[in-house]
Amino acid sequence: LPIFTKKKRIRMYQWGELRSYVKPLIEGILPNTSIEITAGKYDTEAVRRAVCNLAVQEWGKDSYTTHVKGKSIKVTRLDANVAQFLKEKTALEQVLADWK
Repeated sequence: LPIFTKKKRIRMYQWGELRSYVKPLIEGILPNTSIEITAGKYDTEAVRRAVCNLAVQEWGKDSYTTHVKGKSIKVTRLDANVAQFLKEKTALEQVLADWK
């Protein structure tokens, strides 16, 4: 039987490089405030993924939104009440779309 070895994934950046770039930038965001993070030398989508990973770990699921605009990412931290409202609004919109 042939033995298959798992290929190593080629990484674009060093382990933890994006996390260490993003973490100090999003640490001080208060609920219902926004900041804009420039991607700099990094890929915009890679920075957005790093922001999303940290935001879920720090604040929880459905507690933030991101928007990519050119080479920057706008991050908005939501208050728990706002997050719940948006979740219910999205669910209602889905029900209405299914009903049509």
